[in-house]
Amino acid sequence: MIKCNVSVCGTVSKAAVVRNGKDGMPFTTYSIDVVVPAKSGINKTVMVSCIMDGDCAEAIVVGNRIDVKGVLTFKKKDGNLYFNLKGIEVSQPAAENKDGIVGDMEFKGKVGKDIDMKNDKKGKTFLMFSAFSAEKIGEEFAFTWVRFVRFVEEKEEWLQPKATIEAKGELEISVYNDRLNLGCKVSDLNQWEKKPYEPNGILQQESTEQGRRQECRGQSLGHLRQHDDRENRVVGKQGRLEKTVVHRRHTELAKEPVRQGI
Repeated sequence: MIKCNVSVCGTVSKAAVVRNGKDGMPFTTYSIDVVVPAKSGINKTVMVSCIMDGDCAEAIVVGNRIDVKGVLTFKKKDGNLYFNLKGIEVSQPAAENKDGIVGDMEFKGKVGKDIDMKNDKKGKTFLMFSAFSAEKIGEEFAFTWVRFVRFVEEKEEWLQPKATIEAKGELEISVYNDRLNLGCKVSDLNQWEKKPYEPNGILQQESTEQGRRQECRGQSLGHLRQHDDRENRVVGKQGRLEKTVVHRRHTELAKEPVRQGI
């Protein structure tokens, strides 16, 4: 999971379109082009796909520069990284504002194999490592890597290759040799207990629960049948008793005229 609370400044590249959702409420979709400066090579333009609740088309005009605050997520497909923004607020940026995506990142994922302790030019110690977040697309998984930097004197013992982490910090997006890189300057790092992905286990659990329900129904039906059998036996006995009483009564009535005649 990668989620970022950001402010995106760029140029509207795709006209705003207003539609109604299933609940009948309107929402607006559009796109923004953002120029990301390169550390090596030329700058790269990133298209950010945006969606906002309500009708915001009047404030979003192709060619205009805007600033949008919202929640940014990423999707990896066919080796390409796509940017999706759920906008909350749109405004006109100041003239001196440059293109950019700034904000904070929340990350959950697994650490890669390299964890290094280094020193910067001022001799300050920092920790550097990479971790990935997995996303299931169809029958396959896509992995989005993030490079983390954390200024600490020593590494936590639990922070090892393949460890699962939960990290928060400043989002950094850069370009190197025409390739987009995601980074995070860590402010908070914790171990994350990831629940395993077990679709077969879920199906097995559902099958077991279904079997238990069927067993309970069978037991209930069995109890009902036994109850019905007991009732039938009681009714049968009562029927035989009633027949015996009636037979005796008929016999007595048959004998009475004979006695009277005598």
